[in-house]
Amino acid sequence: MEYAIQIADGLGKAHAAGIVHRDIKPSNILVTPEGRVKILDFGLAKLVEPPEADEDAATRTLGPAPLTEAGQIVGTVVYMSPEQIAGSRLDTRSDIFSFGIVLYEMITGRRPFVGESGASTLQAILSKDRPRRAVWSPGCPTTSNARCCAASARIPSGAGRRWAT
Repeated sequence: MEYAIQIADGLGKAHAAGIVHRDIKPSNILVTPEGRVKILDFGLAKLVEPPEADEDAATRTLGPAPLTEAGQIVGTVVYMSPEQIAGSRLDTRSDIFSFGIVLYEMITGRRPFVGESGASTLQAILSKDRPRRAVWSPGCPTTSNARCCAASARIPSGAGRRWAT
């Protein structure tokens, strides 16, 4: 669980700086020989615009010119949030959803949403709830299930749902 805490802390720092990563997945998480976690590949990252600054702009590109278009789906299919799949405005909760998927996979050794194809995996993310109970690894704290459920809830608002950092 120490790695999960470090991942959450790193995401919290990026989110505090107004950055949404948009591609949180195991291959973008590195553990150094010293046991420190690093979040890699901010190539799809966006800066979150304050709502009062411009109601039409949810994010702006880091760098001189945008490489993605508004509404374009970017990211890795099995770790995408429902908002990414829909091409909707993204905020930090999208990364939290993806982190919830990574956390689930860290704890159980399997992915919560699987399909025969990329399209069926996207459909599973949009229409199915993550399995409520999983085969937890020995020694895993029981509170992990509640945290994992909250992080990977499909609906990002309301009590008991995903939260922003």
